Amino acid sequence: MVVEDLIAGDAVRYVGPDPKIKADYGGPLTIVATDRVQRRAICINPEGRCLVGVAVSDLQKIRPA
Repeated sequence: MVVEDLIAGDAVRYVGPDPKIKADYGGPLTIVATDRVQRRAICINPEGRCLVGVAVSDLQKIRPA
């Protein structure tokens, strides 16, 4: 997944290797913003908790914005 494929409002899921992030943010997330240079994203879960600085390559798009 490249950052250009993700835009604010896209629904994604964390699929990276970190078990702690999977445990805390394993459900659906919504993209809030992306950094095209660093290839990082800011996401929010349905409870309102933010996941900041996650690698775009660790996200899988569920549905577009």
